[in-house]
Amino acid sequence: MPPAATILSTVTVGFLGMLWLSREDEFRHYRWRRFAWSAPLLVFLGSCFTHVSFAFSSSPFHLAGATMVLFLIWREPLTHYGSQLFIIGFFGDGHGGGSVVPTFSFAQKLINDDELNEAEREIRLQLAKEPHNFEGNRMLAAIYQEWRQPDKAIERLDMASQRPDLPESHAVFIAEAKEELQAMAKQLAEERGR
Repeated sequence: MPPAATILSTVTVGFLGMLWLSREDEFRHYRWRRFAWSAPLLVFLGSCFTHVSFAFSSSPFHLAGATMVLFLIWREPLTHYGSQLFIIGFFGDGHGGGSVVPTFSFAQKLINDDELNEAEREIRLQLAKEPHNFEGNRMLAAIYQEWRQPDKAIERLDMASQRPDLPESHAVFIAEAKEELQAMAKQLAEERGR
């Protein structure tokens, strides 16, 4: 590619990236000033890429310096979007997936809409991330109790009780719920025996 075309393409891609970074209203303040400060750096970076030997032999510090200065000029939008990506990667996008930490809000919505089969599937998906999670196992036990399957519900509560840092209030809840479920199991066994 001719040197002028390489420089022009680098500047164009840089400006399009800058327009994207400053698309939200809070980042439009001083946007054109940032463009003006960034233009010489983009031309420099484009000229570095026109001569591959120049880019890799004599100026790695210049490339790193120009990139750091561009980052400093655009630090507010870059850190904003970077933190958004981190939060989405860690906690998920709020639509039931893609996170490291289990979230049960989507499953709770499904339970509220009386879609228990879908809620069970969603809870199991989230429990794969943390099998001894109290909230998820409690919700799953409630679904099994609704379906009159006390043995499965007790199994879920036992799974939640294996958590080493289980608060006392959760342990009391589990003990009371297991008593209720054992009474249900006894009642169901009597009904089957008739």
